[in-house]
Amino acid sequence: MNKSFILILLSFLLFFNCKKSPTSLSPKEEKIKNDTIISNISSSCNENIQSNIYNYLLCSSWAKLNEADIKYILHFAKENRSSEIINTIEPEMPAWVNSDVKINNIDYQLQVNAMSYLYLTDKKSKTRKLLTFDVKDVPAIEKYFVRKLTEDDDENYEYKLSKVKNDLKKVKMDISKWAGIYSFDNNNYDQLYKKYTLNVSSNGIYLYEGELPGCKIYCTPYTIDDKIYFYYDADKTICSNFDTSLIDNLQNGDLILKAYGKDGKKYIQSPIIPYWDDKSLDFKKNTPIGINK
Repeated sequence: MNKSFILILLSFLLFFNCKKSPTSLSPKEEKIKNDTIISNISSSCNENIQSNIYNYLLCSSWAKLNEADIKYILHFAKENRSSEIINTIEPEMPAWVNSDVKINNIDYQLQVNAMSYLYLTDKKSKTRKLLTFDVKDVPAIEKYFVRKLTEDDDENYEYKLSKVKNDLKKVKMDISKWAGIYSFDNNNYDQLYKKYTLNVSSNGIYLYEGELPGCKIYCTPYTIDDKIYFYYDADKTICSNFDTSLIDNLQNGDLILKAYGKDGKKYIQSPIIPYWDDKSLDFKKNTPIGINK
């Protein structure tokens, strides 16, 4: 065999091997890459400020998916019509990444939940599909989610929850301008009158209803946008032999109240404290209530 032929053969083989990259995408991945357009990526994390601090922190630490991440996740996602999966999803984890998606020139709204499932809604027909992942594909996508879609992942989830709790304890919140003891009532002196006291200090923050001795509801503070939020600290709150009706339905980290200043005055709003409205002649929650030391 002459040298010229050998050189031509080697050149051909080298060229062929360069063309065939070991990282080449599968046909499905190529299709998603070329036929799928992701835009307007956003998250629902800020909504959790008004409900639960730990959901907010978990969501914020997770919701950093970019266009490439979403395309990768879509590569493994498959429609799931099983009625049994609904029991696993509910209650929904309030952590979402939303985006617009165009697939083969069809417009969709995509909702990615931190608990490893997606909703893909056709914007024209309004048809919504639930997408999940086969067991064999979970290892490939689990790092993109807070938890797997199974109760067997509770230990992993609790670890992540403990981490955000510990990280929050390390944050130095400036509560100096709110330090003091504030009192307010529910604005009803004829029936069901109740008085509340909020004690804010560097040694601890707690709210109580009526007069002490009573249930001291301990709070975790979080400041954002010139407001201070007080969340239920179930670990510190111990109210044996006291009325706990105000917190019976709360989860650890749920919002108790937020405080803010406006026009030189201080106000609080609470999703759990009813306040009498003179116009509607009824109790309402999340009503601005003036507070004084």
